[in-house]
Amino acid sequence: MSEGYYQPPNWRQRTKVAAFQFPAVLVGFLIGLLVAFLTVRSVVIPSSSKIVDEILLGGQLADQGQSARLITQGSVVNISKRLRPSVVSICTRQFVSAGPGKSRQLTGVGSGIVIRPNGYIVTNQHVIDGSKDIRVIINSKRYIAKLVGEDYQNDIAVIKIEASHLKTPKFATKSQLKVGELAVAIGNPFGFHRSVTAGVISALNRSVEVSGSYNRKRVYHHLIQTDAAINPGNSGGALSNQQGEVVGINTLIFREKSSSQGIGFAIPINQALRVANRLIGS
Repeated sequence: MSEGYYQPPNWRQRTKVAAFQFPAVLVGFLIGLLVAFLTVRSVVIPSSSKIVDEILLGGQLADQGQSARLITQGSVVNISKRLRPSVVSICTRQFVSAGPGKSRQLTGVGSGIVIRPNGYIVTNQHVIDGSKDIRVIINSKRYIAKLVGEDYQNDIAVIKIEASHLKTPKFATKSQLKVGELAVAIGNPFGFHRSVTAGVISALNRSVEVSGSYNRKRVYHHLIQTDAAINPGNSGGALSNQQGEVVGINTLIFREKSSSQGIGFAIPINQALRVANRLIGS
């Protein structure tokens, strides 16, 4: 996958200043008035067409929005320390036909969450869809993973690595969430291992329909919406609440033309775990 960087539109500031001649004693007063009342900011917001797209092998950087002002550095640091050991990076490889007797290799990146200490990891189905070679990076160690099971409609898959004593996170339920509270996303965007972004919970119970592989439709229900930056490679990673508990699996982004608009979606973790346990068989 080629790496690219999207530079958002420049926000230019223009200041209107009127020049007058007054006695010197009024200069300070006039400067105060000009700064306080006569500064005009103009921005250009491009028009666009709206698309909902799955994070798979392509995409651009997301705009985090204004919610970053609500984030305190200490809380995000603590959440990051608690959750990063439980979030893994996934690299996939598959071969597709490129004509008679020819094939080409496709590689992808994604994320996953350790759900059992003996190596079981939950991710999105579209992260591993069609892949014959799945590799996992956790705590700077590399593993070959095997596919345990996948559920296309729910977009959940379980993979397993030969490891033990892995750290699992604390899981919360969606019912505990409040719109406007802190949200932290951890994953592997564009292959940048264990990246942390932050925003807020923007909305709950969103429903979205997308086109998946082979033109198959997939309908998501009860999604958590967030403006924490989510990019290709974040799929399957953790979305945390302000207590450092995993509340969702980052899955989708909303895109305008070539850029994300700070609108991402996560599958509620209780829903994902229910499917994952079924796939494991217990």
